[in-house]
Amino acid sequence: MCGLKGYETMIEGFTDYPISIEEFGRGMDQPGKCAAIRAVRVLSYDGSGKVVAEVEGFRDSRFTLRASRVYAERGRMGDVRPIPSEALSSLPRTH
Repeated sequence: MCGLKGYETMIEGFTDYPISIEEFGRGMDQPGKCAAIRAVRVLSYDGSGKVVAEVEGFRDSRFTLRASRVYAERGRMGDVRPIPSEALSSLPRTH
C-alpha cells in the first residue's frame, strides 16, 4: 500500500456492524437481526475507537464504524478479533 510517509492508505477487513435503514432509505439491515458480514476498506482512524470505512454493497459511501467491530478475518463479534489499534494507528487520523 502506498501513501503518505508513515501512513498506510487503507486496511482491508470485515464488519458485522449494522447499517441502519435511515442511512440508506431502503436499508440493508433490520433492527434486532444480525447484520450481514461485509468487506470493508478502513480509510482513517480517530485514535479513540472510531474508523471511517467504505463498506461492501454501499457504492461511493463512507461510514463511521466502531473500530471494535472491524475484523481482519470474516466473522462476527466474539468469534474473531478486531484489527489491533496499533495497525489502525498507521492510517491517516480522523479529527
